[in-house]
Amino acid sequence: MPQSPKKLSKTHTNQFLLATKLHQKGELKEAINLYQKILITAPNFQVCLNLAAALIDLRQSNEAIEYIDQAIKIDPKNPESYFLYGNALLQLSLLDAAIAGFDIAIKINPSYVSAHHNKALALESQGKFPLAIESYQMAAQLNDLDPEVHQNCGLAFCKLGKYAEAISYFCKSLDITKENKIYWSNFSVCLGKINNPNLLKDLSPYILDLINKKTSAIRPSIISKIAIHALEESELIQKFIQITSQVPTEKDILDIVRGLSTLPLFKKLLTLAPIADLRYEKSLRTLRRIFLKSDSVFVQDPNVLEFSTLLAQQCFINEFVYFELPEEGHLIEQLEAEISLAVEDGDIPPHKIATLATYRPLHSYPWSLKLAKTPSPNILTDMIRVQVLECHEELTIRNTIRPLTSVNNPTSKLVQLQYEENPYPRWISAHGYAEQIRIRDLFSQMHLVPEFANLPYSKSPNILIAGCGTGQHAILSATRFLNAKVTAIDLSLSSLCYATRKTRELGLKNITYFQGDLLELDALEDQFDIVESVGVLHHLLNPEEGLRNLVRRLKTGGLIHLGLYSEIARKDISLTRKLIKDKNLSNSQSDIQILRNSIINNSHLEFNKLQSVMIHNDFFSTSECRDLLFHVQEHCFNLIQVENLLKVCGLTFLGFEFLDESFKEPYRAQMLDNTEYLLTHWHEFELQNTSFFSGMYQFWAIKV
Repeated sequence: MPQSPKKLSKTHTNQFLLATKLHQKGELKEAINLYQKILITAPNFQVCLNLAAALIDLRQSNEAIEYIDQAIKIDPKNPESYFLYGNALLQLSLLDAAIAGFDIAIKINPSYVSAHHNKALALESQGKFPLAIESYQMAAQLNDLDPEVHQNCGLAFCKLGKYAEAISYFCKSLDITKENKIYWSNFSVCLGKINNPNLLKDLSPYILDLINKKTSAIRPSIISKIAIHALEESELIQKFIQITSQVPTEKDILDIVRGLSTLPLFKKLLTLAPIADLRYEKSLRTLRRIFLKSDSVFVQDPNVLEFSTLLAQQCFINEFVYFELPEEGHLIEQLEAEISLAVEDGDIPPHKIATLATYRPLHSYPWSLKLAKTPSPNILTDMIRVQVLECHEELTIRNTIRPLTSVNNPTSKLVQLQYEENPYPRWISAHGYAEQIRIRDLFSQMHLVPEFANLPYSKSPNILIAGCGTGQHAILSATRFLNAKVTAIDLSLSSLCYATRKTRELGLKNITYFQGDLLELDALEDQFDIVESVGVLHHLLNPEEGLRNLVRRLKTGGLIHLGLYSEIARKDISLTRKLIKDKNLSNSQSDIQILRNSIINNSHLEFNKLQSVMIHNDFFSTSECRDLLFHVQEHCFNLIQVENLLKVCGLTFLGFEFLDESFKEPYRAQMLDNTEYLLTHWHEFELQNTSFFSGMYQFWAIKV
C-alpha cells in the first residue's frame, strides 16, 4: 500500500490520494497521468515510487526505471527503490541485474520479505531452484503468515521432484487460506505424484477438504486412489481389508463398521468415484452379502445403517458391477417383494431399503417416488437423493434437449444403444481448472509447437465437444478457456441428461448440449475455434470420415484436441476382447460381472493372461468396463497411423497433452533433443515403453 507523501502541498496531497485510489482500482493510465502531473512541479520520493509501481503494473518497466532512478537520487538508502528496481528488471528478464537490485534492498533491510520472495522468483527463472528455495525459506521465516511465499516454495520443490517437501509448503499455504482455487489445484497435482503411502498418512484432513471443494485439477478417480494410499497405514483399514480372509462373526462386523465410521476420509471415498482397488471391492462385497443375509447387525448399532447407505452410493456409482452369488439373487427377490408391500403400507424399514440399494438402483422400482415422499430417517437422505430424485430429474430433462442432427448410421445406432443403457461415465465430482486461459496460453502451458503460438486466436472461443458423454469434458473446457462458449453433442440422450443435470449443479452457463451424431455435423453451420473429441473417433466404423467431418467444422487456424486408443498399449485389452468373443459373452450386466469375476479369481488358465486388465480404472464400473472390454465398435492406432490420419485431414501435430509436463521426462531422457513434435520418434519411444500411452494418445493439432 503506498505511503502518504511528505513535503507536498495540500493540493498535491489531494492529487496524490486520488491517484492512489485510481491505482488501487486498476485505472492505471489515469493514475500515471496524475502522478506525472504532480512530479512536474513537486519532485517527491513517494510519488516517484508510486508512479514506477503503476508503470510496472502496466508492464512499462523501461519507463518505470527512470522514476526509480529519480527516487534513488532523492533517498539513496531506502530499500523500496531497489526492490522496485528489481521488479522492473525481473519483468524485462534481466535476471542478474534484478537479483542485484533485490540484494541491495535486502542489505539495507534484511527483514524485507518481498525482496527475498522476488529474488527467489528471479533465481527460479534462471533455473536455480535450490537457491530460489533458500530465498523462499528466508521469506517464510520472516513472515510465516504469507501464503504466497509458502505456495511458491512448494512449486519450486515440485520442479526439483521433491514432492514431500512441496506438499508440506502447500499445506502451510492452505492452513492460512483455504479459499484459493490455485493453491488447491497445485496441491492436488502434487498429491497425484506421491506414491509412498507413508508420505500421505498425515494428509487425510487436506485430502478430505480437497474432495469437499468438489472441483480439482485432477480427476476424482485419481483423488480416490490418493485417498486409498493415505488410509493405507490405518489399522482400521487393515482390519477391513482382512475381513475376506476369515469367516467374520457379527462382533467382527460391528467392530469393523464402528471403526470405519470414525474415518471421515473413508466415508467420503465411498461417495466420490468407483473404488479401483480389488481389496476394497472384495471387502465391500463381503459386507454387502452379510447385510443382505442378516438383519440383526442393523439392530445392534446405528453405524451399520449409515455404512450401508454409503455402500449403496458406492454401488450406484460403480453401477452395481460387483459379482452376485446365486443365493444373493434369491434373497434380493424376497427383499424386493417385502419392500413393495411395506411401501404400500407406508411403513418401510430403513435398513431394508439401504440393503436393497446396495444391489439394485432404487429409481428402477415403480414405488421409488413414493419412497422419496415418505418421511424417512435423515441418514437415508443422500442415498435417496442420488438413487431416486436425481434420476427422476434426469427424466424431466429429456424433453429439454434439442436434437441437432439425426442418427442414421448403423454403427452410430449400436453405440447409441450401448450408452443409453448406462450414461458413460457416471461421475459425482467434477474436475475443473482453477485459472482460465486464452487459447495462446495453451502453447506455453502444454509446450505445443511454439511457432503457432502468436496467430490471431479468438479471445472468446467457440468450442465444439464432439462426443461429450456425461459432460466431464465439456465442463473441463468451459472452465479452462476464458470467455468460452461450448457446444457439446452426444449420441446418448441418457448421457446428455446426466451432463445437463451436473452442469446445472455446478452453476455453469456457457455450455449448450445437443443430441447428435458427429457423422451428420454438416447440419451444423457454425465454425469453431476449437474442436475437441477425445475417446470418440476410434468407436466409428470409419474414423477418417469422422475426423474429416470435425475438420470441416473447424476454422482455418483453429485447434483440435483428439484422443485415440494405442494398439501397442492396449494389447491386454485386445486379448480380453478376443476371449469375450470366443466365450460368446454379451455386454449385459450379468456377463460383465461374470467376466470380471473370472479375471479377478483367475478361475481358468486362459484368464491368467488377462490380469493386467485390472490395472485400468475402467475395470471397476459397469459402463466403463463395458466401454473398455465390450464396446460394439473399436479401432486402435499406432503413432505412424495417427501421423498419416492427420496429414490426409489437413492437420499439423502440435504436441501431446499430459496431466503434467513431467510425464514427458522419460521421452526427453531417452530420445534426441528437438524431436518432441515428431510422431515417428514418439513411435520409436512407445515401442520401447509399451504402457506409456495406456490411457490413450491425447494431443493437439492445428488446421493450416
